[in-house]
Amino acid sequence: MTISVLYVDDDTDYHQIVSRFFEREEDLSVRLCSMAEDGLKALELEPFDVVVSDYQMPVMDGISLLKEVRNRYDRLPFILFTGRGREEVVIQAINNGADYYLQKGGDPAAQFTDLFHKIRSLHQKNINESLARENERRFNTTLDRIHMVAFHLDEEGIVQYCNDFLLSLTGWKREEFLHQNFFELAVPPDLREMKKRLYKEAIKNETISQHEEMKILLRSGEIRDLDIINTDLRDEKGRFFGYMCIGEDVTEKKKAREKIAEMSRKFRLLQSITRHDVINIVTSIRGYMDILDEFEDPGEKERVQNTILDLLDRIENLIQFLREYEQVGAQPPVWQNIASLARNIYTSGVPVRCLVPDNLSVYADPMLGHVFSNLYHNSLIHGGKVTEISCHMEQDDKGINIIWEDNGKGVPNEEKDRIFLLSHGRNSGFGLYFISEVLAMTGITITENGEPGKGARFEINVPHGTFKQEKE
Repeated sequence: MTISVLYVDDDTDYHQIVSRFFEREEDLSVRLCSMAEDGLKALELEPFDVVVSDYQMPVMDGISLLKEVRNRYDRLPFILFTGRGREEVVIQAINNGADYYLQKGGDPAAQFTDLFHKIRSLHQKNINESLARENERRFNTTLDRIHMVAFHLDEEGIVQYCNDFLLSLTGWKREEFLHQNFFELAVPPDLREMKKRLYKEAIKNETISQHEEMKILLRSGEIRDLDIINTDLRDEKGRFFGYMCIGEDVTEKKKAREKIAEMSRKFRLLQSITRHDVINIVTSIRGYMDILDEFEDPGEKERVQNTILDLLDRIENLIQFLREYEQVGAQPPVWQNIASLARNIYTSGVPVRCLVPDNLSVYADPMLGHVFSNLYHNSLIHGGKVTEISCHMEQDDKGINIIWEDNGKGVPNEEKDRIFLLSHGRNSGFGLYFISEVLAMTGITITENGEPGKGARFEINVPHGTFKQEKE
């Protein structure tokens, strides 16, 4: 394979020497030009592997030619071969992208041997870099075509590459995502500092977990689950310079596994309730029915009859709970406007003062409306003389809190941790348990933090990714 060289030098007498030395090299061919402008025209007409140029030339000098070559043919190897040895020329040549700077003078044989060595090494380097770029292009094209995310982070966590599928998944444009800090842009806020710290430790130790499950924050605010394989990246000298991360979006798979587990748990719970609670209540009713005629005192007889009616109410409440509980998780979560749900509660005497932003939506089970209905009835049934009920929003680093408050008697401190357990408290005991189950379908939690004697305060904790505020 012959290496074609464009040699530009206004000293036409020197051309004969150049030609004579090049003729001795079987793998080199040379095209001679006496002016920089002629050299540029030659480059337009045929491809060259290397450009060699003198510095001092009329009209356009070697540095000007170098600048023009870099502008038109970015990666074309360029050697400045000149009799001028001034330091400022050397600096200009390096700053403008010359690959080598050689000074004429001395033994011509040694001088041209050095020149030919640099021409060959530059040509081989250019071939290797071209192959590397082509391989990288093919690799990136493959990554863009597969339905998997792929991104390259440097030592600072800056995104140096991302494939089309990642952009499609996250909703970011390439110019918005590329060259940005991955942790600031794509890691949920509550995990951000921890992930940064772990990444810094991995960079310091030049090792990272080869496999991890991670959460990624989309442009919309939604959070997805990724199953990632990490590979450390090193240059030809073995120096570490970042990680390539490739993986798949496993959000739906994870939801499917969780739904199967949840269905199994619900099935066991429904079996348990049906078998245990109903049998116990029916047994109690039969027992009271058997002894009802033994009471001669009308007051005692009425007390037993009322007890039987209460037990029948418990069965009715249980059936209603089972009917509603079967619906939890039966349909996929949807975005629901909180203000609309709170204002559409069927109230009986005490209105709800709703201060939640009108544009706030939460990603939750379709039964979310029942959560607010149950909270309302819980305030009326268990709060005593409740005259005020309100609903508002607060925000913190973890997300938002939807606050439901009343001015009733509140919840005793010793019961705060138990009120969400199944069958705790008076009546059926299903209401607050049902609320916690509906919210848990999308990772939302609820706690009671009111002051006993001053009213109940339920805090619905909504994490990032499961709420949004639409532009008004």
